[in-house]
Amino acid sequence: MELDTIEDIDYCRDMKFKDRAVGDPCLPRKYVNAYSVASAFGGPEEGGWWYNEGEPIASIPIHTKKQEGEAKKLLREILPEKIGEPRTTMGGVDIDIVVQERFAEPYPKRKPRYE
Repeated sequence: MELDTIEDIDYCRDMKFKDRAVGDPCLPRKYVNAYSVASAFGGPEEGGWWYNEGEPIASIPIHTKKQEGEAKKLLREILPEKIGEPRTTMGGVDIDIVVQERFAEPYPKRKPRYE
């Protein structure tokens, strides 16, 4: 079942969450997530190294390719591509918009180690 009609959306709105099961078409299949991504200093090894840290800004649940396109378009309209001067000593963040199978979460979960 695709959720492209008003009747489909009404069906999902009226259904109680506790009655839903894995695979239910009313549960989001994917999310369009937006992150602010900044460079973080990893350590002094080999002259210094950097890694990316992502903080969630938005997470939009989607069911269809059409909804994916609409969600990406919406986020691109309301969010800038960057804030400040990312990846420079001036500082700043890039704004990344990605499709994932989970709600947006900060990354990485742990600071990477130099090996």
